[in-house]
Amino acid sequence: MLIASDGENVLGWHLARTENSRAWSALMTRIAEPEVAVSAVGDGLAKALKRACPGTRHQSCVSQVFSQV
Repeated sequence: MLIASDGENVLGWHLARTENSRAWSALMTRIAEPEVAVSAVGDGLAKALKRACPGTRHQSCVSQVFSQV
C-alpha cells in the first residue's frame, strides 16, 4: 500500500504488488504535485517524481538513512 499524506490527511493511496516507480507514478498522477516529498529509503518514488513531478524536491527519511548506516 503506497500512501501520500500531508501529515494530517491522506491525499491518495495505491495498492501495488511491489513498490517500484510505476506504482508510485500511478499514485502521483492522482494527486496535486507536491513541493517536497519525504519518503522511505528507496529509488522507486524518486524515479516517479522525476517523471511525474519534476519540480518536486525529494528527501529520504533521515531516521531511515541513519538506521542503514
